[in-house]
Formats: sequence, structure tokens, C-alpha cells
Amino acid sequence: MAKKRPNGKHLRAAAATGAVLTAVVGGVSGSAAASASRPETTSSKIYACYSKSTDELTYLNYPTVKKCPTGDAMISWNTAGPKGAQGAQGAAGAKGAPGAQGAAGAKGAQGAAGAQGAAGAKGAQGAPGAQGAAGAKGAQGAAGAQGAQGAKGSAGPQGVAGPQGSTGAQGAQGAQGATGATGPSGSLFALRDYRYSGSPVNLGLNTSTVVAEVGVSSSGPYLVTATATGYKGSSAGYLTCRVVFESSSGAVYSPTPWGYGNTPFTYDTIAVTGTVFGTFRGYIQERCSANVAGPSSAPTEVLTGTLTAQLMDTVNGPNHSGARKPVNSFVVPSKPTKGVKDYHTGG
Repeated sequence: MAKKRPNGKHLRAAAATGAVLTAVVGGVSGSAAASASRPETTSSKIYACYSKSTDELTYLNYPTVKKCPTGDAMISWNTAGPKGAQGAQGAAGAKGAPGAQGAAGAKGAQGAAGAQGAAGAKGAQGAPGAQGAAGAKGAQGAAGAQGAQGAKGSAGPQGVAGPQGSTGAQGAQGAQGATGATGPSGSLFALRDYRYSGSPVNLGLNTSTVVAEVGVSSSGPYLVTATATGYKGSSAGYLTCRVVFESSSGAVYSPTPWGYGNTPFTYDTIAVTGTVFGTFRGYIQERCSANVAGPSSAPTEVLTGTLTAQLMDTVNGPNHSGARKPVNSFVVPSKPTKGVKDYHTGG
């Protein structure tokens, strides 16, 4: 009879450490004996301690106990052997009797809608329907926007001269009045330019645009008065105009202060007056600009404009009619776009 160890159950080994257990204990194979002497386990392996001095195997409750006593070696083996090879195909069994009729299946879900059918042939023209009753009178529409100013009409024919009245009695001679103060020297001639509503000028965004101009044939100081009637098709920004002199080389001199119109969606008339010094072959111009561009249906534009430039003998000092160049020079980034001229005269 094998010697029992004081620390647990054991088995008698028939092979060295690491060998498959094949010894028979009490007529039962070693693996069966080991299974009978240890608690049930769900592990895929069985662990034991092998005594090299007594050839005894002692069950090891792994992993609760992970080491064997000193002098013993830990060994393990699978709880089940490897899977055997598949057996040969068995003979076919006899055909079974037909099964009973199954119950009817549940109604299937409705299928997807079919594709749109081709259009049918056009039907015959139906008979005209009866005349419907007259509808109620609609509300009066809102007043339309004010139309653009019409062109100036031509002068009417001169009326027939009335009969000459009888000569009245000669009145008594009045006393001679005091001598009046000497008036300023008269102007030499005036230059004028007009723009009518038939050819408005569309103003680009922040672009100084010529709306009226006169050519200078005599150098000297000019008293200039200019007006422009424009439409600003936007709720923001402003319309502004001023008078400048442009030399034959394209340089700009003597600009007057800007005149502004800030009323949106309506017509503004801007008046500008001032003195500029003009030289031969240059142009006195009325220029307008806007800091906002209206929509294409209602652009910011100048509809009508007038410019009158009167050459003076003296303006704030002696006559400079002999000068060829202006005293002041104001440089602008680029040359403005000139508008279409409607009428131009001098005299």
C-alpha cells in the first residue's frame, strides 16, 4: 500500500515526470484513479505533484495552489483525449412517411408600388362650360411710383400783337439822380452744357463720372454753376456731385466742395457753385459719384444736368487771363468715365 502524504490525496505513478499516466491502482487505470481522488473541475487540464523520492502523485488544486512542495515536480495532463478521426459514412436509412400538411403561412407584406404606367392617349375636347358668375370687384391697387420727369416742351407760337395804345401826355422831367457806384467789369462770354432725361448716366460704385462739361477756349477764372437731378436706387449711401477743371493732359485742378443727396429711392437735385481756373483746350466738368450701386432694375444714375461757366474779368484778385497753367493741382487716381453729351453751346 502506498504511503499517504499528510497534505492531500495522491496516486501511484508508473512513469517518470511528464509521462502519460498508465499505472493501474486497485484495478483502475491511472487517469480514472486520479479522477476519483480529486474534486470535480471545469479546467481542461489536471495538475499533480510528482515525488522524485517516492514516485507518488499528489493532486494539486491549481490555480488555488500554484506550487508543489520542495522536491516535487508539477505535472499536468488533459482531462479529455484528442478528438478521433471521423468514422465512415453510414448506410442510408429507409424513406420516412410523408409528413402532415403544414398550416397556411401568414399573409405576406404588401409589395412595392409598380412603375408609373405610360400616359394614355389625349381625350377628346370637352364641351365649353357654362359662363361663370361675375366675380366681386377687386380692391383698388396701390398708387404707382412717380414717373420720370418728361422732356421740356417746345416754345408755343408767338401771339398776335395787340393794337397800339394812344400816346399819353408827357410827364414832368424828374430830378437827376445821384451817380451810382462803378460796377464790376462784365464777363467776356459764358459756356453752357445740358443733359436731358433721354440719356441718363449710370453711376458706378465710387466712380467719378462726367455728366456735363464745356471746353475752355480762353484761359482765366470762371464762375461755375451746375445742377444734377439723380435717382439713388438703394436705401443706403449717398449721391454727390462737384465741379472740376480737367487739363488737356488729363490732370484735375480746382475742385469745388462736394454737394450731397442722401434720400433713398427718390429723386434728388444737387446744386454746386464755385470758381475754377480754366486753361486753353481744357474742360470744366460737372462730375457725380455714388458710394452704393443700386440693382440693375433701379440703378443709381443722373437723369438731367446743367453746367454754366462764365469767364470773369476779376475773381478774388487781378485778372489771370494770360496764365497758361493753374496755380493749384489736385491729382486723382484715374481718369473718370465721360457720359453722353446732349447739348453744348458757347457764347
